Amino acid sequence: MLKEHKKMYKAGKKWMVMALTSFAVMGSFADVAGNTVPSFMQTMTASADPNGTGSTVNSPAVDLPIAGGTVHFDSIEAAHVGKMMNLPQENAVMTAPDGETFDFQVRNVFVYLDDDGNLYAQMFGAGESHFYFTIHGFQWAPGNEFPSVDLRWNNSDGLGHNHDWGDRELPFTKLANGDYFKDWGLASTSYYTDAVCEIRWSSVLNHKYQNDYGDYKAPYIRFSTDAKRTADIAQHKQDITGSQDAKDLRLPDLDDAVAKAKAKIDQNDGLTNQQKTDLKKKIDTAYNNAQDNVHKDFRASNVNSDVDGGVNTIDDLGNTPGVDIPGARKTAINDLTDEATKIKQKISDDNGLTSDQKKQEDGLVDTDLTTYTNKINADKKADDINNDESAGITKIDGDYTAGNLDALKAAKKSALDQTAQTVINKINADNTLTSTEKTNQVNQVTADKNAAETKIDNDTTADQVVSDANVDLSSDYKPGDSLDKQKGGCEGESGR
Repeated sequence: MLKEHKKMYKAGKKWMVMALTSFAVMGSFADVAGNTVPSFMQTMTASADPNGTGSTVNSPAVDLPIAGGTVHFDSIEAAHVGKMMNLPQENAVMTAPDGETFDFQVRNVFVYLDDDGNLYAQMFGAGESHFYFTIHGFQWAPGNEFPSVDLRWNNSDGLGHNHDWGDRELPFTKLANGDYFKDWGLASTSYYTDAVCEIRWSSVLNHKYQNDYGDYKAPYIRFSTDAKRTADIAQHKQDITGSQDAKDLRLPDLDDAVAKAKAKIDQNDGLTNQQKTDLKKKIDTAYNNAQDNVHKDFRASNVNSDVDGGVNTIDDLGNTPGVDIPGARKTAINDLTDEATKIKQKISDDNGLTSDQKKQEDGLVDTDLTTYTNKINADKKADDINNDESAGITKIDGDYTAGNLDALKAAKKSALDQTAQTVINKINADNTLTSTEKTNQVNQVTADKNAAETKIDNDTTADQVVSDANVDLSSDYKPGDSLDKQKGGCEGESGR
């Protein structure tokens, strides 16, 4: 059963959170008993202070599964350091058709947790590490006098190397309870590291015919040559116990890289504020990822590799190039000029605007184009260039107010109607005019107004509307002679 929980523990001066997996104990475990621990391994005992620097490591004890059982370590750190022990015995790893069973145990091996969380048993030759085999229920018969076990390994390079240990002709020792037992100490010094151990169990008939009862693989077993074992284990210990020192030494490099990268970004006028914000977020992510990787490392070499990788990523982000400011200015001014040209074309094409209105709006566009071009030329930052370009385009767009030809026509006709009515009212109120004269003048006003409005209805430009609406209807009103003059004229005629 797996249970995951998080635990705070202190490594050096830093508090860390580690996700830990606890394994329910699946079987009994015996530490090294009766086996001589090689001298070069005697200093490898798990310790709460593996690097000997006074750093406190308080991660919880763990029981890790291996070989059908579990092995106990005082902490995750201790598991990475490793220790010598006997592995749990694996019972009935293979069963023959006639009921024979086969038990297997490995003793006096160096057990450790690698960087990827895999638990391994490192075996050594020169008689130090041993395989123990027990066969239950062996069926003795003439011609089938003894059982046989072949050991072979396949190198992890995939080349299919294999090597048999022992001799089938050598019988197992028969125990008092009827079982057969064999203690096989490794003597060869030519094994490859990271090989996979495979066990083939068989019985031999008449020394000629082999009954294979199956293969059993123990992928947790690794081998080490006598020539390399001392150096390998010493380097392993040095890497593990030196990892905290490496963390204390190298983690500040990540902080320095972040500070420098963010300073470069702040000073890069070619980046917009949004680009700067996005890059800083990416730097924070790269920093956190690198820190997470480093805190998981249990080897000094891996610490250095993860810090260097994080620093390189952060440096690359800090060196992100911004836009070329002179080039950005030129592009922005070109965009602004294109917008002004587009708006002036709209003004020119608008039949609802008079020539005077078009001239006025063109002037506004030219003024704003000059104003914002000067602003952009003075800008030194990408954001300022972008902001002034955007503001300039908005202002130039606002300089154009579309005309409305139909509304202009309606307004001019309404004005003509009002003017005509004013003139007609004057005519009708003029007592110097006869009824006939009034009728004739009113008809003339109405005719001139209608003629102008007909022209307006047919006009296609604002200038035509304004021109055709410019009719002097007041000239159609011609006041009569004064009444006194008219009376005097009448008297003269009667005296004659």
